[in-house]
Amino acid sequence: MDPHKFVPSKDGPALQEQLERIITGVARIADKPNTREDRKNRIVAECNNIGKRESSEDLDVALVHLNDATKGLRRHLRRAVVDHVSDHFLDTQVPLLMLVDAARQGRIKDVESRGLIFMNHAEKLQEVRNQ
Repeated sequence: MDPHKFVPSKDGPALQEQLERIITGVARIADKPNTREDRKNRIVAECNNIGKRESSEDLDVALVHLNDATKGLRRHLRRAVVDHVSDHFLDTQVPLLMLVDAARQGRIKDVESRGLIFMNHAEKLQEVRNQ
């Protein structure tokens, strides 16, 4: 959209709707149980910051403000996603190694229980992938 052709009464509602969809998606990430509390707070603050605007702002100043706010939001979202992935991938080998070790030693009951642990871990990895 060309900023100089912006008509608030015509274009404003569509932009507001897009912003609300973005914030809704961001809120879903922030509300994940494995999102760290400090990240969640920063994401919420950035979402609130994006919606603020001065009534005296001209279009160029508003665009700069929006650009800065979205950069901050993107930065916090990237960090939250990295946290999610690293939390699930840090011990990727541990469940598998435990399973292999039990199988090598012929401990059938341990193979069964560690197989369940491995399956649960694999499901968590798939959940992260699907986010």
